Amino acid sequence: MKQRHAMSAKGHRHQPRPVTPMIHSALDCVSRPVRLGGNVTLRNETNMIRCLLPVALAATVVAIPAAAQTAPPMPVGNAAAGAKVFVQCKTCHVTDKGVNRIGPSLAGVVGRKSGTVPGYKYSAANLKSGVVWTAPTLYRYLEAPMKFMPGTKMTFGGLKKPQDRADVIAFLKTKP
Repeated sequence: MKQRHAMSAKGHRHQPRPVTPMIHSALDCVSRPVRLGGNVTLRNETNMIRCLLPVALAATVVAIPAAAQTAPPMPVGNAAAGAKVFVQCKTCHVTDKGVNRIGPSLAGVVGRKSGTVPGYKYSAANLKSGVVWTAPTLYRYLEAPMKFMPGTKMTFGGLKKPQDRADVIAFLKTKP
């Protein structure tokens, strides 16, 4: 398929411009002197600053959302508050060593490699993940387990409040 080119009023072909309009107009602006009136012409650095300022501002606006995506730091957890939040986990988990329920024992979970509790039948996703349950990893996992580890058997929707996650992790750290 042939690419069509724009035609000028005089019938000349124009190649499509490969750069965005804002950048292109800024580049055109820098390459041409600016007449201020009479024989006075603005050139070089001043012209470049005047022309590239809109491009710099646009780049800043684009960069702000990327910086905003950085996750906030994990709050400091409170083990006593975590014990209260952990009540909703007790349907499937306990913190007693060697006692598995629907889910594996969470005794000593902080710092442990995933899929290593003896006697518990893990999902393939969990066994193959290679995850080590550090506090930051647990923090991300507990927000949305199925999103963090697709294929996990853990069907819990997650703890949406950052403080609840930090508190549960603080509680689990007390259960070696």
